[in-house]
Amino acid sequence: PQLRVKILFEAGSADDPPGKEGLAAFSARMIAGAGSKAMTLDEITKSLYPVAGSFGGQVDKEMTTFTGTIHKDNWDRFARVSLPMLLDPGFRDEDFKRNKDGLLNTLKQDLIANNEEELGKERLQTNIFAGTPYAHPVQGTIAGIESITLDDVRKFVRDQYTQGNLTLAVNGDISDVQVAQLRTALATLPAGTPAPATRAPLAGKRSRGIEVEIIEKDTRATAISFGFPIEVTRTHPDFAALNVARAWLGEHRMSTA
Repeated sequence: PQLRVKILFEAGSADDPPGKEGLAAFSARMIAGAGSKAMTLDEITKSLYPVAGSFGGQVDKEMTTFTGTIHKDNWDRFARVSLPMLLDPGFRDEDFKRNKDGLLNTLKQDLIANNEEELGKERLQTNIFAGTPYAHPVQGTIAGIESITLDDVRKFVRDQYTQGNLTLAVNGDISDVQVAQLRTALATLPAGTPAPATRAPLAGKRSRGIEVEIIEKDTRATAISFGFPIEVTRTHPDFAALNVARAWLGEHRMSTA
């Protein structure tokens, strides 16, 4: 009876405009971490908390996913309270300032200051994808985040959160009526153009020999990341075999006797 709704837009950090790195992550926060025009975030939280409802966002390089969860008996409340966060966002100044500070802290503190492992992987990706929209972290850059305005967020949401970029998935004992209600609501989004039709092909940098970069930090932990780009994606016939080989070499934080 617990329903889970996935609303995926094919728009991520690779779609950040130059100089506005972090706009995709910021925009998702201004949807899932801010209020609608009808309700503030505090009012939304007070309404969903008693029924264990939630609506959150996650951003990657090429996609943004909003996930809603609710018991089927409380679907009407969820649809009334949560969907307007996406379909009719409030874009309040106080939410903008709070989310900008939060995103900067995620980049400065969570990634750079406190997570050597992720910092090494992000730096590796920056080197491999230098000169492409995939080089910067999903969170953006400090200069990029600081340059973002509320109008930038409005434009990104209007241009990227469209029916052309949308994939919808539902899980649980959801009725046909509820699915139809969801489809009707999402049909109010702008039509838009699918992102893959306009996104430039990805090309990673191949090093000549072994290249080593050392990031010096005042920390007790040490993380080593290494890799190189290959052309294999999930559509490649070798993907399954390479995935087995990757698992055989050792999964993250797992040991085999």
